[in-house]
Amino acid sequence: MKLQTPQPHIPEYEAKRYEGIIKEGGVLLSVHCDTSEEIARAKDLLKRTGAEDISSSGEATADYPAVAATRR
Repeated sequence: MKLQTPQPHIPEYEAKRYEGIIKEGGVLLSVHCDTSEEIARAKDLLKRTGAEDISSSGEATADYPAVAATRR
């Protein structure tokens, strides 16, 4: 798994939400996964380490999905 920067084209309401979480001391993490098995593993590891709001989405410019989570 490789760390990557957040996707550049997220909806404004979502960006504002992330901004609020970060301002409150939270962390936004994006993980690049090549396979569905890696997505499942990333989600499991994030859950076990206390991450909140875990989601996955595909990238517009690549064939690889990403997993994002927040933690306070």
